[in-house]
Amino acid sequence: MRLNDPPNEANGSAQVYVDGELVAHHRNIQYRGAEGEETLIQELMFSTFHGGHSPSWAPQDDEGGYLTVHAYFDNIAVYTVKHTRRQ
Repeated sequence: MRLNDPPNEANGSAQVYVDGELVAHHRNIQYRGAEGEETLIQELMFSTFHGGHSPSWAPQDDEGGYLTVHAYFDNIAVYTVKHTRRQ
């Protein structure tokens, strides 16, 4: 994720890699609309979600029995770059 700079321009971006392969790249995003330390990224939240609001969304085998599934995540990387204002 790269925040937009200056804050009033939609020049931010986000990239997602899976197994080293770029699977999503979103450009021209305006994440923030004001200047200041409080508009910079302060933390990272990682969450997964499977399904909807009823059991019909739960994973099932071919006979309709419910499955227990697991997801494994590794090598999650966060890179920081010192914020510098463009002139």
